[in-house]
Amino acid sequence: MKVLVGSTNPSKVQYFQTLLAEYTIQWLSLADFSIAEEPEENGATKK
Repeated sequence: MKVLVGSTNPSKVQYFQTLLAEYTIQWLSLADFSIAEEPEENGATKK
C-alpha cells in the first residue's frame, strides 16, 4: 500500500511510519513529487 502524506516535513512522515510500523506501507510525501508548496493549514484542531 502507498500512502501520501500531504506535507514536505520529513518529521511528519517519520511520525506516521513509527505509528503504523506494523503495516507494510510505502510512505510518500509531497517532496517525492517535487512539490515544494505546503498546503494551507488554517483549520482548528478538534479535541
